[in-house]
Amino acid sequence: MRSYSLAAIVPTLSVVVACASAGCAVATDVSPDQLEENTEAAEGAVSTPSGDAVTSTATCTTAQNPVLDLLCKLPGASCTAKSCKSTSTDFEVFTGVTNKPPTNVAPKDVHTNGYGARGRRIGEAGLCLLKDLANTEAKAQALPNHGFSATQRVGFESFSKTTKTVKAWRQMQVCAPFFGCVNPPTQRITATLVDSASAGKMLGNLPVLRSYGLLFHSEGQSNSTNFSLPSFPIYTPIGPLTVTPSATYKANMPALTGSKTHTPLYVRGLAPVPGPAEWWMGDTAGRYPGEAIESVLASSPTSAPTGWVSQIAFGTRGSGDVWVPVSGEASRNHGRPDLELSRARTIPEAGDSAVLTASANVSYNFKKLLPKPLLSGPFNVTQATVWVKPTIRGEYQGQFDVVAAESMNPVIDVADSRENLAQIRMPSSVSVNGSVEVAVGLDLVIKVDTPFGDVTVVDVHPKAGAPLAEWPATKAAKTAGTSMLRWGESPAVNTSQGPYGTMTYVDEGTYGPMTTWSGSTISNPQQFVQQCLSQDPPSKPVPGPAYTAPNPADVQPLVEFPCNVCVNVAPQPGTSVSGPMTVLPSTSNPLPASKQWACDSYGGQLGCMDLCVYDPATGATTVKHSATEIVSAQCSAAYRVK
Repeated sequence: MRSYSLAAIVPTLSVVVACASAGCAVATDVSPDQLEENTEAAEGAVSTPSGDAVTSTATCTTAQNPVLDLLCKLPGASCTAKSCKSTSTDFEVFTGVTNKPPTNVAPKDVHTNGYGARGRRIGEAGLCLLKDLANTEAKAQALPNHGFSATQRVGFESFSKTTKTVKAWRQMQVCAPFFGCVNPPTQRITATLVDSASAGKMLGNLPVLRSYGLLFHSEGQSNSTNFSLPSFPIYTPIGPLTVTPSATYKANMPALTGSKTHTPLYVRGLAPVPGPAEWWMGDTAGRYPGEAIESVLASSPTSAPTGWVSQIAFGTRGSGDVWVPVSGEASRNHGRPDLELSRARTIPEAGDSAVLTASANVSYNFKKLLPKPLLSGPFNVTQATVWVKPTIRGEYQGQFDVVAAESMNPVIDVADSRENLAQIRMPSSVSVNGSVEVAVGLDLVIKVDTPFGDVTVVDVHPKAGAPLAEWPATKAAKTAGTSMLRWGESPAVNTSQGPYGTMTYVDEGTYGPMTTWSGSTISNPQQFVQQCLSQDPPSKPVPGPAYTAPNPADVQPLVEFPCNVCVNVAPQPGTSVSGPMTVLPSTSNPLPASKQWACDSYGGQLGCMDLCVYDPATGATTVKHSATEIVSAQCSAAYRVK
């Protein structure tokens, strides 16, 4: 395989974290008041905590798009109808808040819905999991299937402990027969841990100290072009032929953001604790948004788990069908598949991340393959041509999500008696849908010399078009990571007993199980986060575009040629020709008897044909599709099954 590259290709995608009992603590801790003092000075450098998504688009030239530039400079390539658009998106994923003790309120008199305390820990965990891409790139892959495949990678670029910023990238590689493999534009992703004071905000009578989020900035491109691909050989029954496929390429690398409407929603499997199956969650974005979400949380019903979820998605899911709310529950988003990356939640998300199409025209003269009696005597073969046009189409979807959430599970119907979980997850998935269609035709004209001039005895031009194969939804999905935190224990029903005397509701707590992109579990999550925030690893290069020419071994089995063509020649004096005969006979026919037919009806099956694959190593032609499956106008008569 020939490869053209502007930079090395590296594949990637996946991550994991978990947190338990009362939140998450690092070895050297600070009090909430110290934390407020230490972070106050940095506030001016971060975005406002509105949470609103800001997206801007601009057109770009081929020179500004390295993928188009690469494809259009391939040997023999010729690009037309080029388009390019760059997109920049800013969005803030809320990770939670920290609290401080209420003034002049005894621990037993604290009234709160149990949320908060762990916002900093969750934000730091998410930041460090992204930074851990420096050790193990994350990768999701849809394995090759008839030449169709897709890979999605998320990798590390740089980290700053001063600004608490990770720079990362997301890249796909998509492959298809006839086309080869190409990398759509690399999506650049920046995540910064941000925080701000939340003066005057309360959870019950528990004051909110600071609010935290991960501010994401992404840059991507969508582009398309029509072009001719470099030539390569196709092997036919008369020998190899050089073909030059025509192709189309489209790519779209969006950042899709969650809502800031605070509408109830259901997050399947987000918090694996006992309780009802339905999780009523408030959709939110940006640092602690204040009254709207506060009122939702403060009045959480005890009949079902409640909480908030904040998320951003890079890429698309495809899937064909788009999730719609249950009738009458549109405002609740009941059943929304946030963590099911195989199902789109919106029309934009249902689109493809990339689409490749390619087709090639193959034609040859098969006169020398005709039966010998037709090549001598009075017969004159004036036309004997086969033409084949296979067309492939690959539709590719890839998405990487960052999902933060905090949820309350009612243990018993008593105020302040519920277990609370906070977490961050980074699932990823990639999929490909591939299909092949073929248009085939045969032109055969044979004349006979007579005393009265040439008489046409065979004049057939059968054509057929049919989908030959489809390989839908070859999917590979991974949940990149999970970070979970919880209160140490649920407050006792009898408030005269513990843990009210020891639990303050402001402890940030400790992490539970934490799993990284490599799949390993971190033995000391607190130390992992502490070291992460204190060290700047070396920066790494961002991979550029690459193109790899198609492998003929992937192409050859998808090209089918006419075979077992039924022709009829009226008996001619002095020749052995008499009645129907088969030209271009196959060497084998493994199809069931119900799909096999006989060329023996006088004119009734004239021009009927099967489709065969050709093996250049052995010269064998094997029936792949029967005439009974690709019936054309000239083969509409009933078949006589053998």
